[in-house]
Amino acid sequence: MPTMTASWEEFARYRLSQGGDLRKYYPLTKEVEEEYQAWRKQQG
Repeated sequence: MPTMTASWEEFARYRLSQGGDLRKYYPLTKEVEEEYQAWRKQQG
């Protein structure tokens, strides 16, 4: 199982590749933590 940091990095790269704003995804903020947790659940 990946560490939180590795998993977060993967999520952030994914969102940025979809046109997400770098300022929204780096660094990890409470604003996007819920979105990240939902993504992790989808990943299994």
